[in-house]
Amino acid sequence: MEVGIFSLVLKGGWAASLAFLLYLLLKFEKRMESLSSDMKKLEEKLEDYHKKMVSKEEYYRDVSGWRNELNRLILKLEELQKHGVTKEEYYRDVSGWRAEIQKLEDRLLKVLEKLSEVQK
Repeated sequence: MEVGIFSLVLKGGWAASLAFLLYLLLKFEKRMESLSSDMKKLEEKLEDYHKKMVSKEEYYRDVSGWRNELNRLILKLEELQKHGVTKEEYYRDVSGWRAEIQKLEDRLLKVLEKLSEVQK
């Protein structure tokens, strides 16, 4: 087919050559328009994607803010641990108090008994 077109162009002279060139230019222009519309679509998609993206500065600012908050929370937890008591320590202390309270109660009962004896 290509050979037939070239032979027609060569035999047809200037008019056929100009018609063929015009045909090629129109075809090239259509392809360029389709490429241009495809490029515009790609640019729009890229702009939408770019709008959704976060810049490195914003990302690192957020992350550094999170680090600061995490460090502050860690310090608070460490401070609470210094002032806190474990369950074992709590129950050991409470059980010791119970024994002391029981001893005091026994002593108070003895004192009350002696007072009641003295009053009789």
